[in-house]
Amino acid sequence: AVGDPAKFDVFEKQVRKAVEELRELDDAEFVVRRRDKLAEFLCCPHDGFTTFGAAKHFAGIDMVFVAGSANLLPWASVNRQLLILLATCLRTQKPCFLSSGAFQALVFSMTIVPKDIRVINGSGAGSKLTDYVRFPEQLCRLTGKDVFLDNGTGDIYGYSYEHDDWVVRGNVGIMLRRSAETCTTLGRFIIKSPVSRSLSKGGRGVEITCCVRNTAVQHFLFSKLSRDFLVPAKSDWEMLPITTGRPLRILGESVKGPLIVTTCLLYTSDAADDLLCVDLGGRRIIKKK
Repeated sequence: AVGDPAKFDVFEKQVRKAVEELRELDDAEFVVRRRDKLAEFLCCPHDGFTTFGAAKHFAGIDMVFVAGSANLLPWASVNRQLLILLATCLRTQKPCFLSSGAFQALVFSMTIVPKDIRVINGSGAGSKLTDYVRFPEQLCRLTGKDVFLDNGTGDIYGYSYEHDDWVVRGNVGIMLRRSAETCTTLGRFIIKSPVSRSLSKGGRGVEITCCVRNTAVQHFLFSKLSRDFLVPAKSDWEMLPITTGRPLRILGESVKGPLIVTTCLLYTSDAADDLLCVDLGGRRIIKKK
């Protein structure tokens, strides 16, 4: 569980109701944990998690549901256990449903960059690439985990004492749109189009249109939805069109970028908040009135 407790309570009730309605499950047991209280399910010695019976506990879970705040920073230290859990789920093909900020954590977990990075600029959220000259006094204190994040492109830079300069270490898979729109580097060419014309004010605040791709219109997920539908535009971050790592199939998107994606299972971003139903592996998992 990540984010607003009240919103998570609503999310949890929806999951419980939908799972309990499945005829295949006569006696479902639910285990609820915070993002930093997952050690009992993590069997990763190289990450320092060697809890006895963790592998057995993880194997006993049939599905994983994660609700996260919209602007969750995946690389924040408090999310370390969540990232390890997601990596284990991907490796073992464990069914997952990841909503909002947890979607961004998924994208980050699928990149090839180290997951224990510490972003030193922008209070952890990064900044424009040109801002790196403002940190000369920090160079003598940098460690191998410290990186500079260009949040307009998602690129991270580590300082090389050998070359006495910043060198690219990878990409986090997401970018901050408002930074990409104003930067003079690659970010301005990555974004699909200006968002302002596609945003509208609704009863729930700012909304954006999610468009179902032609290849996904027959997906059970959209059986009770129109081809285009409004969803809350909560997140300032968006998934990059090209993400390094395991390929993602995009089911629904907006001018901001992908909103609903899947690998072998289903993961969603903000769009999950307004969906009538959710399908994992061909079975209905979440259903709203």
